[in-house]
Amino acid sequence: PFISFMDIPEKMVAPVLAYVGHSTAGSYIIGAMYKGGSIDLYVAAVAALAGNMISFPMFLLRSSMARNIAIYGTKLGTMHVMITLTTGMIARFIFLFMVISAFRYL
Repeated sequence: PFISFMDIPEKMVAPVLAYVGHSTAGSYIIGAMYKGGSIDLYVAAVAALAGNMISFPMFLLRSSMARNIAIYGTKLGTMHVMITLTTGMIARFIFLFMVISAFRYL
């Protein structure tokens, strides 16, 4: 549903999932597909942003949750991570919306 919302072809599911696993792998696959001519610039940009939006919460929870709980305690540390996650996702969604809008009106 998330990928169909952004008009990304089905062949981009694997690169987006690879991006979730490791951003370098996803970027490499997306770049190779773009260089090979199988996708255009719009699909490459939106797929990279979609992969980033999906991987950001996983990365933040994996890397920051333990550190923030150790520093601030369970309640405040969890609240800090959730605020960071929320603001980061809002910023990424706004940027993705701007990219989609810019390409649609070109």
